[in-house]
Amino acid sequence: MIHVRLTLLAILFSFHGVCQTLDEIEFLSDKDLKTFIETQTKVCEVPDSGWINTKQSNIRNQWNTGISVIHFGSFDDYISLESILTLNDLQKQISQVKFFIVSDSKFGHRQKDYSDFINRYNIALPIFIEPDRVSNHCLNDLTAPLTLIVSPGRRIIHAYHGLPDAEKMATEISQLGSRLNALYEIKSQPFLGRSPHQFSKSHLIECPAGIAVDEENDRLFVSDFCGNKVIILSTDGSILDVIGTGTPGDRSGQAYNAILNGPRGLAYNNQRLYIADSRNNAIKMVDFTRSEIKRLETPELLIYPTGIHLTGNFLYITNPNAIWKMDLTTEFVELVAIHQNSPEMENGLFQPLGITTTEDGTLVFSESLSSSISYLENHQVTKSNLHPEQYGYKDGKKNAIAFAYPSGIASYGRAALITDTYNNSIRSYDIYKRKSKTLAGNSESGYKDGSSKKARFNQPTDLAILNNTAYITDAGNGVIRKLDLNSGKISSLVVSDYLRLAYTYTPNIEDFRTGDTIFVSERDHSIGVNLNLSENYEIDHQGFSYASIESRNKSLKVIDDNLNDGNLEFLINSQDAESTVLIDFHLFFQSKSSPALKFKRSFSILFPVVYRSSLEGSHRNIYLRYDPDSEYIGN
Repeated sequence: MIHVRLTLLAILFSFHGVCQTLDEIEFLSDKDLKTFIETQTKVCEVPDSGWINTKQSNIRNQWNTGISVIHFGSFDDYISLESILTLNDLQKQISQVKFFIVSDSKFGHRQKDYSDFINRYNIALPIFIEPDRVSNHCLNDLTAPLTLIVSPGRRIIHAYHGLPDAEKMATEISQLGSRLNALYEIKSQPFLGRSPHQFSKSHLIECPAGIAVDEENDRLFVSDFCGNKVIILSTDGSILDVIGTGTPGDRSGQAYNAILNGPRGLAYNNQRLYIADSRNNAIKMVDFTRSEIKRLETPELLIYPTGIHLTGNFLYITNPNAIWKMDLTTEFVELVAIHQNSPEMENGLFQPLGITTTEDGTLVFSESLSSSISYLENHQVTKSNLHPEQYGYKDGKKNAIAFAYPSGIASYGRAALITDTYNNSIRSYDIYKRKSKTLAGNSESGYKDGSSKKARFNQPTDLAILNNTAYITDAGNGVIRKLDLNSGKISSLVVSDYLRLAYTYTPNIEDFRTGDTIFVSERDHSIGVNLNLSENYEIDHQGFSYASIESRNKSLKVIDDNLNDGNLEFLINSQDAESTVLIDFHLFFQSKSSPALKFKRSFSILFPVVYRSSLEGSHRNIYLRYDPDSEYIGN
């Protein structure tokens, strides 16, 4: 039996309010439905410029016609991010409805930042990134994050607030979209976004998020939010185990067969690993003595857990608007802090993320959207710093200190070490003296090891300390970085022995290319395919690069499909007058200059096979070049 103390939840967790009831709309006649729509509020106009992640030049026209789903929000807000990910999945299922994202990030992201987000989360939807021209005039008395179903003529039919129910949303959007398309006699429109496999490479660890350490066994635990897994590494970079199959879902039981969905925060102690399985709205516990994983019982309102911290027998949990405390012995769950519904920044919780305790037991946590470091005493939240401009990059004392989206936090003596995500730096903060300093990095994003001043990070998200070394999830680079707390030097963990991790990569190949024609005669022909990476990369033999070779030509015989040497070989003849050979490439490769930067990529090439009776010789080579930096794949 689980016990829970709830305070003000009915008011403060109103995540699923709607403007109109779709159940009522369902029973309206076509005539009444049209009349109803004409009385609804309009979404404002948008220009054709200011859009990214689309090749369309007539976005404004598409915005005004047809049935649309428009999300107002940002990648910085976890509620909004979950909505974006859900809509990204729904676009593949619901082709008759157009999906748009309007970003209103307060952090002033550059186009490169958006490219990083789009790549990291595999987003295919068109995004408008000039919010001052749209969102301030579109929403009126509504606030982001918000998802709207919009009719032809930009009338708002329905609004989703907060975290989406993906299954319910899919049904509602699909049914309403089909009905309105028929009602308004709308012809199907082309997809406005880009392929989710538009990028030439993705990181081996796709979205490193949380990190925890096992001091007794010198182990690291890293959650891969996009990869739906938790990776267990030695401190020298060897993959020891993987929890999660890579496919999103929810399954407990045997640890080797577990299925996770968007794991984030991690905490470990005494052969037990706790996982904030965010997209499953769950806290999972892995018992290594039994090799089992189970879902801990939590209140329904503890949704989208992000950060967790274990101290003694208590597990502290952050989610978008609250902090919870779980007694692991009695299963008593207590709400210890919650967002106060007030416009005053000082009175609210603005998406707490990282959480830790100091030497004297004070609970300290980062608040991402207010860019502050806060602490909790007697159920009262105090923001230790609150810069007048809300965010920035500045060391010093008290309210002169500025952070930009602080996330991970770990206690280190009297100080807290913080991953200052959008400042691309690692900061130290003394909560008692209210004084900060930068340990490594600065506001410039990049990838560089070495001295603390020269080191560069790209949106670091979490850190944990083991043997006087801070291990850091450098999300934008897909790498685990190491900060020597004695010398201040930065290095990177080179992941190795990752065969099992490679097996959890299950790509959905959508990038098809057409290759050169293969000419054959009546005898067997040996066809060699030689894949050459650009000069900056090499195939990583620690991975499992392979190819799948298929054809309707019954004479096809695969001789070699292991890509670790960059070469393939198969036999084929003219048994069919005309046929094709489809080769699916699955590559694991790394940077030659920085082997810690490891990537993966899948693509398909279709080779036409044509008969020629006059052919001489029985062996042919096909030379393919792949440049991960330019997306070039071809002969």
